[in-house]
Amino acid sequence: MNIYKKSFIFKADRFEEYQDGYCINSGQCVIELIAKVINDNCISMLLRGSLPVRINNQFGLPIFGVNSGDVLADRVQYG
Repeated sequence: MNIYKKSFIFKADRFEEYQDGYCINSGQCVIELIAKVINDNCISMLLRGSLPVRINNQFGLPIFGVNSGDVLADRVQYG
């Protein structure tokens, strides 16, 4: 809970792209993901670096709430 609804920066070296529940592309990357909490209902994401072509470099995700599945036993997941 100490990281929930907090802005953060994450450095990624691998990506997976999914469509309809299937992985359609994966590989190595050099990306810095910058997440900023906009308000209690939304977190924005900015991806900087070597981006795979079909992945948007800016997007927002809804914050549903602790009781709606955002916080799991081993992670926080938005959207």
